[in-house]
Amino acid sequence: MSNISYKHFIYDHELMLYPYAPLGLLHNQGEWPLPKYNLSIVVSASSKDLNIIEWISYHQALGIQHIYFYCTDEDPTDLYRQIMPFTLGKQPFITFHHYRFPKSNTQLYFHFIRNYLHETEWYITLDIVDYLYIHEKQTVTAFLNSFSNINAVYLNMIFFENREKKVTTNLQEYFKQNQPVNYPCIYTKLMVRSQSCPYQYLFYNLDKKIDHHIQEDNLTEHSCNVLHQNMKKYYENFPYSALVTINSNTQSQIVATAYIAHFCNSNDLQKEIDTLSALYTGNTIKLKYQDDTQTINLHHYTPNKYWEKITKNVWKQSLLPAPLPLLSILSNDKPCQQSSTPGKSTTEELAKNLISGQLHGTTQTITKKEKNPWWEIDLQQSFIIKNIRLFNSIDLNIKNMNHFMIESSEDHEIWIKRHQKIISNLFGGVDGTYYNWIHPLGIKARWIRITTVGDDKVFSLDQIQILGIEHKNFYIP
Repeated sequence: MSNISYKHFIYDHELMLYPYAPLGLLHNQGEWPLPKYNLSIVVSASSKDLNIIEWISYHQALGIQHIYFYCTDEDPTDLYRQIMPFTLGKQPFITFHHYRFPKSNTQLYFHFIRNYLHETEWYITLDIVDYLYIHEKQTVTAFLNSFSNINAVYLNMIFFENREKKVTTNLQEYFKQNQPVNYPCIYTKLMVRSQSCPYQYLFYNLDKKIDHHIQEDNLTEHSCNVLHQNMKKYYENFPYSALVTINSNTQSQIVATAYIAHFCNSNDLQKEIDTLSALYTGNTIKLKYQDDTQTINLHHYTPNKYWEKITKNVWKQSLLPAPLPLLSILSNDKPCQQSSTPGKSTTEELAKNLISGQLHGTTQTITKKEKNPWWEIDLQQSFIIKNIRLFNSIDLNIKNMNHFMIESSEDHEIWIKRHQKIISNLFGGVDGTYYNWIHPLGIKARWIRITTVGDDKVFSLDQIQILGIEHKNFYIP
């Protein structure tokens, strides 16, 4: 058997074909292999950049399937230490490379195109300050499927300026302190179908910005923006031809569909505008939109809204109740009493244990065994009550609350039954299985009474929360 290695011949052959085809085709006899991912991001970053982990997490939650991440630092250790968890496992979310030439971004992107283009159906090159926004009601897959006959999709950029000049690594604060700039969203980032990538054209034109626009016939002939408007002539006589397409109505529709949010400070903002303008016109332009359509729409459609929606999912994992919007806990530090007490404490003292806000998992108040024992609270004024949470004691007293009734009153004389539990099933408290009574419209009440119904019954609980809002005179009970 021969010990001759042919690796160097194969490698030489691949180098000879470097200008002509990506490795994925060379290794698959000229055929495109099935892609692993539907949409991938190519990005370069430094350890000095803010919000790297949040940037990655945001796009992962958005539905991006993979990120090709290039580090431009002299030493990649600090950056790799941050993102290492995303690079591990059998199917890592990030492919990481160190490319220590920060001013050679086109060569960096071409490294991806040569080595990984075949792995993804679509790709887009972003900066670490770019956030892809797709309307919350549309998935990435559905968004991509809408461009079945398209080779390139131009996503318009919205500039966000850091007006407060604060440094933060908290993404939500970062979104809040950056405000949309009243400027027409004429600049773009390019999302390309990998099989339509003009590989040879890019190899011979790496002096151009390939992330904003690629002037190649096969792409421009079959290109559109997120509204499916043809983009063939968009960059001809730029920016004037672009402004014909991006009127205020079109801009509003784009903002509500999908775009790239680009965050920067004032100096970087002007530099971005001047650089891009010079690239396509040879002149620096200064354009301002005269209406506030963009700003108004961006109040409703921003990455911040999407990020808030994503992060709220954490409350689904909470064992204890999540805060409810606009509702306050009304029961804190209010006078209360119960029908009896088995010990030396007064009924008021023992009853108030239920609104301390501290869950123990054990009985914090209990009555004597009697007919229809009760606990009640005086909210001291009328409120609109929408939610009552009962936290049972998980001890020998847990069965005491199998059957109970909730009543309300505005004058402490006339009581209205609002709810009755008649099914003999247990509920918990500190374990997360508390009893949660919700009224969709809310009830007007000052007093709330909870009664254990029947003869020889005992009332016992760990905690109670009563939530609602202030009563307005126009409210009709």
